Amino acid sequence: MKTQGNRVYVSGSFGATTDFDPANTYLDNHDVLTSRGYEDAFVMALDTSGNFHWVRPLGGAGRWEAAIALAATDSRLVILLQSK
Repeated sequence: MKTQGNRVYVSGSFGATTDFDPANTYLDNHDVLTSRGYEDAFVMALDTSGNFHWVRPLGGAGRWEAAIALAATDSRLVILLQSK
């Protein structure tokens, strides 16, 4: 987890289909991801009150990926992945 301004970034891994915003803030399912491999990594942005803003998948078919580190500057977010 990394804080940058009023945003909180969370990373990790997920498998199968996962709903990252159970409150259903977005009705177009941009908060629901399905892994393309065994497990894929993700990075998610929340505000400091814990409200969902976005989630992005990271990974490819037939692989296992996990986000193991986050770093942030004023204008960039860097994610370190591990893949097997």
